[in-house]
Amino acid sequence: MVSVHSYKRWDHTKAEYYFPKTKGTEAAIKACGGVIIIGTEEKVAPHQLDRRGQYDPAGSKRALEDERR
Repeated sequence: MVSVHSYKRWDHTKAEYYFPKTKGTEAAIKACGGVIIIGTEEKVAPHQLDRRGQYDPAGSKRALEDERR
């Protein structure tokens, strides 16, 4: 099992944070410049992650590039 977290990312266009629908591993969140939201940790099987370390709680895999930037 691996830990994933909800996180927020800065939207430079709107000058505000937004919250992706996916959860990510700590490494994936750091790689995209995100900030972990404390208390949102969830354990998932490694095969549930996409190639960038993202997990879609809704059930379908969604790559980080599909999230709003």
